[in-house]
Amino acid sequence: MNILVDLAYETWIQIARLWNLRRRNALIVGIMGRGGSGKGTIAKLLSKRFEIPTISTGDLVRRAIANDPDFAAQWLPEMKMGKLLPDWVVFHLLSEELGKRDYDRGAILDGFPRTLDQAKMLRRMLAWRGNKVDIVINLDVPKPDLIERLSGRRTCSNTSCAAVYHVKFSPSKVEGICDVCGSTTKQREDETPEAIEVRFQEYDRTNAALYRYYEDNKLLVNIRSTNELGIEKVLEAVVFAVEEVD
Repeated sequence: MNILVDLAYETWIQIARLWNLRRRNALIVGIMGRGGSGKGTIAKLLSKRFEIPTISTGDLVRRAIANDPDFAAQWLPEMKMGKLLPDWVVFHLLSEELGKRDYDRGAILDGFPRTLDQAKMLRRMLAWRGNKVDIVINLDVPKPDLIERLSGRRTCSNTSCAAVYHVKFSPSKVEGICDVCGSTTKQREDETPEAIEVRFQEYDRTNAALYRYYEDNKLLVNIRSTNELGIEKVLEAVVFAVEEVD
């Protein structure tokens, strides 16, 4: 049954491309990894390398809140209570964004999808445009390295500034003082070693099925990343993997 479904899916994509020729060669790349793995940084560098834009659903939501009073009135109170937006809301924003001509050549999906249900919804949504996820990069960083990255972060206490530093990799000029505005810097409550371990456990629990899904579909590529390797070596491996896509 799965073979027939996959065949129908691939056939539909080819048909959809006949009336959407400008997107027939679009490259869709997913970037996954635990918090602190460098998804955003790699996504931006990859975007520059392949000249296709990056999409962050978090950015889309923040933009909608800032620019759409009705959206903000409906959903901001929910978000302030710690609730997640329904998938249909996120996909509405994502579909509108992907419909822009800026994405004719493809997109880098920064940390999305986050669940198996979202991955399946994304597959259907892209298929309507004659597109599909071509490769999913998982930035595989050892836990000790991630803890060092996250626990060493310091954020400016001035929320209008919010500059971020790291005690080892990018310290402020004066310890505890923001270079930009002169306010004190602080460690976030969710970035202590104990809190980070809890976040790891939750991430592994909620994302196990998502990783299996992309692995079963032969789309998942694990890229090893350590603090010693440096961003240039990691990017080189990611670029090589993407260039190998058929």
